Amino acid sequence: MLSKHTLLVIAFCLFGTLNRSSAAEPFDLSGNGPLFLNAAQMQEDLQQAQELLRENYVRYPVLAQSGVKWDQVFRGLELQLTSKPNPVLTHHFQEQFTDALAVTEDIQIETDLTVQKRHYAFQVEPRVPFVSGVSLVLQEGRHRVLPNRPVPQAANKWLIGCEGNRHELFPTPPERAGEERFMLGVRAQHNPPPLKCALEDDLGRPETLELPLSLPAMLRNGPEVPVYTYQKGRVDYIRWFRDGALDEQATFNFRRLAKELRSSKTLILDVRGNHSGSFGFIEKWLRELTQADWQNVVVREWQSPETLQGLVNRISWLEQQNDRSPQSVRLALQQKQQQLQALIRRNAENDLPAKWVETKFLFSGSPDAPTWNRRLIVVANRHCGDGCQFLVALARQLNQAYFLGSETGPFPNRSILPMYQLRNSKILLSFSHYMHLDHRLQPVAPTGHLPDFWIFEEDVERQVQRFAASLP
Repeated sequence: MLSKHTLLVIAFCLFGTLNRSSAAEPFDLSGNGPLFLNAAQMQEDLQQAQELLRENYVRYPVLAQSGVKWDQVFRGLELQLTSKPNPVLTHHFQEQFTDALAVTEDIQIETDLTVQKRHYAFQVEPRVPFVSGVSLVLQEGRHRVLPNRPVPQAANKWLIGCEGNRHELFPTPPERAGEERFMLGVRAQHNPPPLKCALEDDLGRPETLELPLSLPAMLRNGPEVPVYTYQKGRVDYIRWFRDGALDEQATFNFRRLAKELRSSKTLILDVRGNHSGSFGFIEKWLRELTQADWQNVVVREWQSPETLQGLVNRISWLEQQNDRSPQSVRLALQQKQQQLQALIRRNAENDLPAKWVETKFLFSGSPDAPTWNRRLIVVANRHCGDGCQFLVALARQLNQAYFLGSETGPFPNRSILPMYQLRNSKILLSFSHYMHLDHRLQPVAPTGHLPDFWIFEEDVERQVQRFAASLP
């Protein structure tokens, strides 16, 4: 019988061997990367990089199935770089290589290079919403601009379209039953130019407006915040900021609050910015609230000789970065490296195949608590830790549950990821060997779960409360 809490870890094997390992090559941390690369060197490094990704990057086949043409990505970059008449600066090659991997939108893909004591680091940037501040409502099959502060001259006009058709309408919380509201903006990896949009008034007179775009701020909680706050009202509003210590009075009060909320029909759990809140802490709170059983968040780790060697490489790199750290930190890194090397030897000696190691976040409520018969509204942003991810996944699983806010960000967001080195350029390439799955065992995007309704960190509590009041 499974435990009522913590995690269930299951290992299962995928038989068959991988191709020759590019990860097992010598790992050079001297920082003596070449200043320039010729065409043959770039071509060889790109072939090695594609092999590393194909054999070890867990999203490679998922992205291929969704339409990413990996061969075209690498061949296009190869033609672009090798057609240059002169050798290419190595860090320019690094930057263009990283830019080519932007097709993944995976923030955990990074490249690192040291050349002549100069350090260059790049990472893939995800596409995120840039918004105009212009809110619209769907009326009679058209989108009417609501009165707003950023562009008052657009109020009550109808949206015809935007130049290049590159705009997006982000669903935002309605303020009354049956209403459909949107925020006008775009998704982009870098700061986009203003939107040029055509509008018309009720008499059909056209007007073109230029709408600047901005990246909304995303709150991230610091250690000085309280464990939680609670607003009692028509709908109970709980903000969970962080874990509390076992002997902290706020921890005791938080769990007692769960018992007091057992009769509540609608709960708002706002976990924006809770990047460090754990599954174990919120699980104990939920057990006071319900006797229900749930299984939602699933993480699969690809464990192969190449990924294990990549982790050994990462530890070597961390040891170099932390050479002036306290002895305890350096000792912990050495122990981790020894464990990984022992695992590599044992797997090789026993001819063990590569395998997935699966971790499931399981929850079983308390028999003393009532059955779950309430409506749940979870509010989160991209600074979303284990407990936050569990709650968002729960809102994705339950009937009468909603997720408001923004994308939840990459998960698991580990600091120790496999690291590999390209043969000629000495570029260090890192990417995740974890796959985040939802309760239907479908991959979650690298940017995380998408909300049912977007909220862009302005008057959040009012929007959420009015949304709750608008539900039938």
